[in-house]
Amino acid sequence: MSQSPRHVLFACICVVLSICFQQFSMGGEVARYALDGNAVDSSGTGNDGTVLGGGGWGLGRINQGMVFDGIDDSVEVLDNVSLHITDAITLSAWVKPTNTGGRAMIIRGRGCQLRLEGLALELLIYDPDADPADVNAWGNIVFQGSKLQEGIWSHVAATYDYTTRKMQLYINGLPDGPGKIVGAGTSDGRISSTAGSLYLSGGFNNQFMGVMDDVRIMNTALSGRAMRDLYKASAAAYFKLDDNGGTLVSDISSFGNNGTINGSPVWVSGKMDRGLQYAVGDWVEIPNSTSLDITDAITLSAWVKPTNTGGRAMVIGGNTYQLRLEGLQVEFSLYDPDADQRNAWDNVILTGPPIAEGHWSHITATYD
Repeated sequence: MSQSPRHVLFACICVVLSICFQQFSMGGEVARYALDGNAVDSSGTGNDGTVLGGGGWGLGRINQGMVFDGIDDSVEVLDNVSLHITDAITLSAWVKPTNTGGRAMIIRGRGCQLRLEGLALELLIYDPDADPADVNAWGNIVFQGSKLQEGIWSHVAATYDYTTRKMQLYINGLPDGPGKIVGAGTSDGRISSTAGSLYLSGGFNNQFMGVMDDVRIMNTALSGRAMRDLYKASAAAYFKLDDNGGTLVSDISSFGNNGTINGSPVWVSGKMDRGLQYAVGDWVEIPNSTSLDITDAITLSAWVKPTNTGGRAMVIGGNTYQLRLEGLQVEFSLYDPDADQRNAWDNVILTGPPIAEGHWSHITATYD
């Protein structure tokens, strides 16, 4: 694979394609912190934060992120009625944690918390009138999920809806188990929210150690599909292929890597809403972008409904990475001229099993 110019092609021969090639706004946002060198709220509600303890800035999951030392670094958001959420809530963030061996706050609200216990993800809501079997001595209900990987970026989220009384955790866009239904007791199910500051990291104690990015608070409980979209849209590029006309393919990630249609692909029904049907000579081209110059870790994924060409068919063709079909066999190719297993063109190729012709398949490749 050539190293210049840097661009990404979708040149899929005889295939219907709906691409999720891994920031957009979600409904109900009351606070959103990109943490790109500051703690400004971009949700429009004015819940700007103040950095405490001298927290620093480093490489984030999306542009910059905030580096917390686990000692006294935090962000304080002063009390605002928009943060007094009682009915339904979503808390989410990208985190790259260091295990403190104890409790580490990600978002510390007045009636809810998204946090780690060691590396185990937890959601806390304050509802002292709920079923005593679910409530601890402090009036809190705590639901613990799976452990995160230390030093690796994970998208973590939690939802609660008082109408269903369900607490749900998500890791990397997927539900972390079936969730927890809170017993009613004498409660109406609403979160008991009190006045006071909200914090990213500990506030008074239980500071987070690691890097945090793209923190969001919403006054609605996102559905599973919306949570998957939120996770995928935090990527370098995300093409839903729902444009359904024109010459552009919209990237709904924060990077705006929109593509230009070449040839005459046809808009058809896709796996999810619409998709593009390609024939010989059809492709989508994305211009040069530093956000697509990926060298450390990468995920490529797409829904495809292929026709067997008997040869090579590109699904995602980057300058140094490719997700493609050889006949109907899935292949992942990386350009690494220093690797032991490289071929004559300095590419390392992993070949997977064949997929079914004329049927939708979700194909994914990762490298770290």
